[in-house]
Amino acid sequence: TLLDSKRAFDTVDHIGLKIKINDLGINGNLWKLLDHMYRDLKSCVTCNNVTSRFFSSFERGVRQGSALSAKLYLIYINDLIDILSTSGKGAVMLDLNVGCPVQADDIALISPTFSGMQCMIDICYNYSVKWKFEFSPSKSQVLIFSKKETV
Repeated sequence: TLLDSKRAFDTVDHIGLKIKINDLGINGNLWKLLDHMYRDLKSCVTCNNVTSRFFSSFERGVRQGSALSAKLYLIYINDLIDILSTSGKGAVMLDLNVGCPVQADDIALISPTFSGMQCMIDICYNYSVKWKFEFSPSKSQVLIFSKKETV
């Protein structure tokens, strides 16, 4: 199953992100820098060389185009990967869990059984509800590989 997070970078909850950063043991000056980057954000829009007035941004989203954004998103979903990896439902090769490779906001779920796959999908859904984001059904796919001619 290939899951795509809907507007992933736009929907990262700042409070949740700060909790997750703190849980990783990031503190001191680095914590202060990250906290400052996402507190009382002001934004503007430029279109046809005309720039709007600054306006207050919401308490969601990581900065588009920032070198840190992909890393911050991965911090935001890191415990989802941990939950999936320890669920016992994903594929294993040579004692290595390969059941949930991730690239930015795309997660691949790999399971040798239908029930295992459903469990992994349920884990992702429940996690997304808890942490206030969604997966995009139109950009997500289920792929089935089988030796049988009919599934």
